[in-house]
Amino acid sequence: MLCLETALVAPVAMLTFALVAQLAWVGFQTACFDHAVNTAAWSVTSDDARAPDADAVVHAAVTESWVPLNDAAVEVADARIFVQEASATAPTNGPNDRELYLVERTTRTVRTVRTTAQTAYTIQPIVPLPTFEPVRVERPLDRTFVTDAKFEVS
Repeated sequence: MLCLETALVAPVAMLTFALVAQLAWVGFQTACFDHAVNTAAWSVTSDDARAPDADAVVHAAVTESWVPLNDAAVEVADARIFVQEASATAPTNGPNDRELYLVERTTRTVRTVRTTAQTAYTIQPIVPLPTFEPVRVERPLDRTFVTDAKFEVS
């Protein structure tokens, strides 16, 4: 009797375990891809704006993270890297600025890099069963970071 029960329950238990493992794998890979996309803009610099292929720069930034992603399954499209530099000069108005410190004005220069792209990642099933299909996850990338700030007095 024990063999009959095992023969009936074992396939259902194994299929349930495979389903739980697959769902956990998809959730883990989705979280890793989200993290990689969110931190990719940190490694894009103002020098990368002059690169001939912005898609390759963003692809390298997404896949260089420590998270375990399949590099071949990451896709990047419509990548753009914008560099903007803003400078503002203001006269000093403190009571001792001009006489004591000989400071007449301050200048603040800030350089920002904005990275935009459409990214996608195809998650392959961890359990090779006919019912488990690859899952495609798409995330837009649109981040702006200050890469350089300079404050001068004269």
